[in-house]
This record gives sequence, C-alpha cells and structure tokens, in this order.
Amino acid sequence: MRRLIAEQLAQGKSEAEIRQFFVERYGPWILYEPPKQGLTLWVWLSPLIGLALLAYGLWRYLAATRARAAQRDVSEEEIARLEAELLPPDTQHPTP
Repeated sequence: MRRLIAEQLAQGKSEAEIRQFFVERYGPWILYEPPKQGLTLWVWLSPLIGLALLAYGLWRYLAATRARAAQRDVSEEEIARLEAELLPPDTQHPTP
C-alpha cells in the first residue's frame, strides 16, 4: 500500500485523488474513518442503538420490580389476621 501511495505521489496525484483510487479499488472500508452513509452508517449507529435498547430494557425491568414490590405490601389487617392464625392462643396480642 505504501508503495502504491509513493508511486502515485511521484506521478503528481493529490491526496484526494489517491484516496479516491483506494476507495474505488478496495471500498470505503479502506479509509480510517469511513463515510457515515449506507452500510457504514449502520456500523456507526449500532452501538448507540444498542445502548438505547439496553437503557430501555433496564428502565422497564426496574419499573416492573417496583410495581411488584408495591403489590407485596401487607396491610395492618393482614398482619393481625396472620398473627391470630400463627400464634398460639395463650400468646396472642390484644388488638387495639
């Protein structure tokens, strides 16, 4: 590759012409930073899309966990009923 660049510089070609030669010959992947269009646009955007999907999934998971925790709250009436069922009759606490 260096030899090709040196030959083209010796022929008097500009940097833009040399870049164009390599892109025509090998495709846009030959450039250090491919243009952000077509398939290469997907390569540039896929990490951002992945992070966004991960954040959305985490948000949904946390929201569902909070909702389940809120449903598991036990009322005072349920606690009193369970104590009455589980404790022996001689140790039951009087209900206020």
